[in-house]
Amino acid sequence: GASRTIVRRTAGTTRLFNISLDQGNVASNAVIDGFTIRDANNSAVYMTVGAIRNCVFTGNAGGNYGAINMSGGVVSNCLFTGNSAVYDGGGIHMVAPGGLAVNCIFTNNTAGRWGGGIEFENTSAAVVRNCLIARNRSTDQAGGISCFESVCRIESCTVVSNTAGSGNVSYPPLGGGGIWFRLGNASMTNTIVYGNAAPSGVNYTGTVVAGYSCSPAWDGGNLGVRGNITADPRFQESAGDNWRLAPDSPCLGIGTTQTWMMGAVDLEGVIPLPGGQVA
Repeated sequence: GASRTIVRRTAGTTRLFNISLDQGNVASNAVIDGFTIRDANNSAVYMTVGAIRNCVFTGNAGGNYGAINMSGGVVSNCLFTGNSAVYDGGGIHMVAPGGLAVNCIFTNNTAGRWGGGIEFENTSAAVVRNCLIARNRSTDQAGGISCFESVCRIESCTVVSNTAGSGNVSYPPLGGGGIWFRLGNASMTNTIVYGNAAPSGVNYTGTVVAGYSCSPAWDGGNLGVRGNITADPRFQESAGDNWRLAPDSPCLGIGTTQTWMMGAVDLEGVIPLPGGQVA
C-alpha cells in the first residue's frame, strides 16, 4: 500500500506517470493504485483517462501545476498534502473536458495564483465529490477551489479553513477564501463552506447555484432557498482538524439524496443515510 510503496523523483523534471497514450492507443484501462507519489517537479502525474486511487501525493512542487494535471479520468480515495503549484491547482489542476475527484482529502497545499487545493480551468464536465478541502492557500484568489470559466459541480464536500491572498484585479471577482467562481456555470450541493479567510469574499465569491448547503454568507440568489442554511455547522474540533459534524450540528438531516449515493461511502467508509448530513 501507499505507506510502504513510494515513487519519488530525485532529479530531473520529467513526470513520474503519464496516463494518456500507449503506442498511439488511449490507455483508458490504466490504473495507479496504492502508492506514495512524492517530490516530483512539473506535476507528478499527467492524465487524460484512467484511474488513480488509494494514493498519497506529497511534496510535489516546482511546476506550473500541482500534483496531478488532468483532463479526464477519475481520482479517488487519495490524500493530497504539502504539494504546491507555481500557478494553479496545488493538489489537482483540471482542464477541459474535465474529470472526477471523489473521496479525497486536500490539505496544506498551495498555489502561486489560484486554487490552493483544486483548480478547474475551462472545463465542461468537472466534478469534485465527497472531498475534504482544508487549510490550503493561494497567493491570489481561491484558497480552496478555483472554478475558472468552467462548468463544474461541487457535491458533498467540506471546504474549510482555506486562505486566499489579495487577488489579481485583472481577473475579478477578488477573494474566495474557500471557493472562487469566475464566469462559467457552477453548482454546489450538500456542501459546507465555512471558516475560510480572504480580504474579501471570505468563504466564496462569484456566481454559483447552491442547494442543501451551508455557508454564513450566501448571496441573494442562494439565501434562504433550495435548502441552504447559514448556521455554524458545528464541527467536533476544528482546531484539531477534526471536521466531523458534532451530534447537534444543524447540517445533520438536511441534505438531499443524489443518484450517485447508491452504495457510496463517505471518507470514513460509512454508508450515509438517505437525506442525511449536508457533507
